Amino acid sequence: MDRFNKYKFLNELKEHLTDEFGCPHCAAENGEQYNEPTDDQIEDYVISYIGDQTIYYYNCWLICLEFQPNDFIIPYTGNKAKDINELAFYLLLDFVMQDIRTFSVEKSKALN
Repeated sequence: MDRFNKYKFLNELKEHLTDEFGCPHCAAENGEQYNEPTDDQIEDYVISYIGDQTIYYYNCWLICLEFQPNDFIIPYTGNKAKDINELAFYLLLDFVMQDIRTFSVEKSKALN
């Protein structure tokens, strides 16, 4: 049986984000100007990427097995997920957004 690994997923997402928006260090090495993406651009890309991962029921069940939620309640809305796709989507979104928030806090501390 296949397994879903949330940390592998997160690393793959970061690689895709780098491919999509570029890398500030790579641009500097090549003498190019790096245009940092906006928060909205990153969020839109993340939502699209997660949406692609939660199309099929089989993948959604694997995602839910990894996260082991206690119920179908979506933390963002407080509502019950209408199906396994919606539950898996919001589990992944919550996981990714926690990592992004942690990165933002660490980045601000490093800059100060």
